[in-house]
Amino acid sequence: MKIGRKISLLLSITLLSLVVTCIPVFAAYYVNDVKVSSLNIRTGGGINYPIIGQEPYDADILDNWSDIYTSADGYRWNRVYYPVSSDGQYNSSRVGWAVTTVVSTGEKWTETCSNVKVNQSMYFYLSYNLTSPTQLHTSGEYVTKASTDLYLSYQPNYLNAWRLNEYNTPGYVYGNGWYLNAGPG
Repeated sequence: MKIGRKISLLLSITLLSLVVTCIPVFAAYYVNDVKVSSLNIRTGGGINYPIIGQEPYDADILDNWSDIYTSADGYRWNRVYYPVSSDGQYNSSRVGWAVTTVVSTGEKWTETCSNVKVNQSMYFYLSYNLTSPTQLHTSGEYVTKASTDLYLSYQPNYLNAWRLNEYNTPGYVYGNGWYLNAGPG
């Protein structure tokens, strides 16, 4: 009897660990909106590093591992993925450093987003690999979060899969971030 319970408990723990390891983690991967007229993307966290890109006001950048940052020259610098139109999508090779905050004043140069505007008619999907389409959204439509503590995030292995909590679909859905425009919540 005791051996049967131990085996049952061991199987339950094993199955639970398998389920937990299959769930994608979105802990610190946020979509940020540029809040200054022009945001320089550099090869490193500091003003002496070369500029490798520039993003205009309201452009979307992907905060790349928000736990990896540095403070230099009076700014907080975060690693970010930045869009390049010739790529036609967010690309993991387009990574650099951008100012997110002025340290002395706390002024934010980028803002974590929670709402999106659809730029091109598209489906949202039930899966982060953009399969299993759900509802069609039309160009110009705004999709807002359903929870006040949810920020728009992305899957690190699928940079274009932006996760949000759609108001009329239970749970999370994923949209192709290349065709969305993030905005503050």
